[in-house]
Amino acid sequence: FLRNMRKTPFGIFVLYRGAFSIAVGISAAYWAVYMLREINLGYFWFMLISVSAVSFQIIFLPIMGRFSDRYGNIALLRACSFFITMVPLLWFISSFIKNEFYLRLFLVIGPQMFAGFGWAGYNLATNNYIYDALSKEKIGFGLSYLNFFVGTGLFIGAIIGSIITFFQVSFMNTILFIFLLSTILRALSSIIFLKQLKEVRHVKKLSAHIMFTELNPATGIGHEIRSLGHFVSKVKHYI
Repeated sequence: FLRNMRKTPFGIFVLYRGAFSIAVGISAAYWAVYMLREINLGYFWFMLISVSAVSFQIIFLPIMGRFSDRYGNIALLRACSFFITMVPLLWFISSFIKNEFYLRLFLVIGPQMFAGFGWAGYNLATNNYIYDALSKEKIGFGLSYLNFFVGTGLFIGAIIGSIITFFQVSFMNTILFIFLLSTILRALSSIIFLKQLKEVRHVKKLSAHIMFTELNPATGIGHEIRSLGHFVSKVKHYI
């Protein structure tokens, strides 16, 4: 597999996921440190910010499923990788907000919405692509190879991040530097590998207008609000 991975669509996909995991692993351990130690958030705001990302994932997941069915997993992966790349950059930008209330509000909505939107589609596209690219007999092997590369990438990224914090950065805040470095490496891995990825099933042609229409965050939020309203009306009817 290692010898031939550059020659197959799934092999290039695994390489991309491994490289992207290195970039993610560099900053993954430092969100909590930044919130609790650097900007001194209380545990209430820490939990609220942490939960908001999961909430946004739940809200946006139905959109991602429909988009993946129509336009393919590679198109979804390309779109969502941009949002995931922007997450550490938004955390870096938050350091310029001096008002405490606006800072907390920004952290609850800004980077967490991007994270929830991005990771919802990214994880869905990853899982779906495995089943599209491999035969039933090879899915187990494919998952093993993918998990090995992703796990190794996260480990390497964590080691790089810990080395940076150990030696410190003299010209700026060390954790903010880690966020910025993670952003750059996420962007580089996406630029290098995403253009090489190929869809392995027939899907509809995608344009920029269609992508904005299909992946509009407001659409997902509106859909969830309507679903919640429908659910509440059913509960009232039975009560």
